[in-house]
Amino acid sequence: MKFSLTIATVLVASIATTALAATYTYGTDDAGPQHWGDLSPLWARCKTGLQQSPIDLGAEPSVTFVTQPIQHRYAVLTNATVGFNGHAVQVDWTQPADPSAASWIEVGGKRYTLVQFHFHSPSEHRVDNHFTDGEMHLVHRADDGTLAAIGLFLELKVANNPWFSWITALDNAVDQLPPGSDPTQTKLPLTSVDLPALATAAQNFSNRWTYTGSLTTPPCTESVAWSMVKEPISLGLEQFDALVDLEGFNSRYIQDRPGK
Repeated sequence: MKFSLTIATVLVASIATTALAATYTYGTDDAGPQHWGDLSPLWARCKTGLQQSPIDLGAEPSVTFVTQPIQHRYAVLTNATVGFNGHAVQVDWTQPADPSAASWIEVGGKRYTLVQFHFHSPSEHRVDNHFTDGEMHLVHRADDGTLAAIGLFLELKVANNPWFSWITALDNAVDQLPPGSDPTQTKLPLTSVDLPALATAAQNFSNRWTYTGSLTTPPCTESVAWSMVKEPISLGLEQFDALVDLEGFNSRYIQDRPGK
């Protein structure tokens, strides 16, 4: 797979005055996944929800395998930034003034606008108890506030994938910060993120498992329309090492469904 992505060489500091607080963790401490629902009343769904994600896609009767591509329009991003938000490496951008120029997908006859994407390592979803090296989540929001997510499995390869070159660039930038610096304040500007190339590599999001689940992070919002693409995307060894160096282990454990 050959992608192109141009990275601006200048680093910009986040204008936020306060870093994103690490209000939850992925460890076995009192802020870990087992306790997310107790950390805030707004996060109660993490504990009481009946449609929680991630799941084992090969073991849940509620999952449907679909071969048709997702109807979508993905555009090249020219004003994005990538950073570590305290929990995951995430790419954000300003939505275009003209809504018709935004990137979107249609699921169940409803249009959802792409609002961000981020990473987990290792993968959160499994297939027959098998997981991959990582998982990329493309998060979309409809006008009514409901969410749809496309998940891409990441598979480790020796050769780097040019599309993900900014992961190592961000890791290098964070490594160069003075001792005691807050890594969440470093944002790397991306002048060209080729989303159409990503969609092509993912076979236009065909051959996918679909189900209704939740966000895999607090507040664990439910009724998320999930599409997990079967074909993995390659991630180079150096890029994977950079991803893990930045975010560490950040995968929620498999969520049992009612009746299991």
